[in-house]
Amino acid sequence: MTATATTGPTCTQHGPMSPRTARTPEQRFTGTWWACIAPRCLNAYLQPSAQLLTQLRHQDA
Repeated sequence: MTATATTGPTCTQHGPMSPRTARTPEQRFTGTWWACIAPRCLNAYLQPSAQLLTQLRHQDA
């Protein structure tokens, strides 16, 4: 999977991905999830939120 700032991530097999709707506070906290738009393709990509990245940095310290 690849991601660009202007178009979002793409599935290496099928092309553009669409953002998934975050339904819970936990999902919104983790960042933006993207899913392949091809039927039966389960490829997904997480663009982590700034809050998640900060928390992960503090865990490594």
